[in-house]
Amino acid sequence: MKKLQLEIIHNLSRNDKFELVHLLWDDIAKEQYEIGIPEEHQKILAQRLERIKTGKASFRSWDEIKRK
Repeated sequence: MKKLQLEIIHNLSRNDKFELVHLLWDDIAKEQYEIGIPEEHQKILAQRLERIKTGKASFRSWDEIKRK
């Protein structure tokens, strides 16, 4: 990224910076769908969903996670 571009970004208002981040994130997310989900990740997700479906999954509260 060029110095001038960084300078422009630096001088944006807070709201404009948030809008820029949102636009960038949407653009990145769009690319993610073009790339696809790796097969190994799909397997892990399928296993976890199956554990939930069969009642074998265990969950923790957010408070418990924060304590650890």
